[in-house]
Amino acid sequence: MPGRQSTGGTDGLSPQALHAAAVAVRGALKKAAREQRTTSWDRLKRQLGSALPSMTAAERVQVLTLVDQGAAAGDQPLLSVLVAAGDPAMAQAFQQVALHFGLAVPEDTEGLSDVIAADTEHAHRFWRGK
Repeated sequence: MPGRQSTGGTDGLSPQALHAAAVAVRGALKKAAREQRTTSWDRLKRQLGSALPSMTAAERVQVLTLVDQGAAAGDQPLLSVLVAAGDPAMAQAFQQVALHFGLAVPEDTEGLSDVIAADTEHAHRFWRGK
C-alpha cells in the first residue's frame, strides 16, 4: 500500500504520508472552524478521500499532533478539538494531543467534555472571519 513502510514486521504510515495527511486535515479543520462547525474523523475521510489513508488510532493522534504543531507554539487554539467535539470517540485523541503540548486536560469524562466545549468555542471565535 502506498505510504506504508515496514518497521520490524509492523506496517505503518511513513512520516511523509503522516505529514501529507496532516496538511490535508489542517486545511479541512481550518475550513470547519471558519464555518463555525465541528467534524468527525469519518467526515474528514469522506471529505479528503485518498489524502487521508486508513490509520490506526496512534497514527490519528500523530496526524492531529502535526496539525496542531504551529498552533501550540502560538496563540491559536488546537484545531484537533473540532474533531473531538464532533466525534466523542476522538476525545481521548484530543486529550493525548493536548498533553503532548504540555496543556492541562482533565482525565474525567465530564471535565474533558467541558474543556472540549470551551476550546471549540475558542477555536470558532479565533477563526471567525479569517
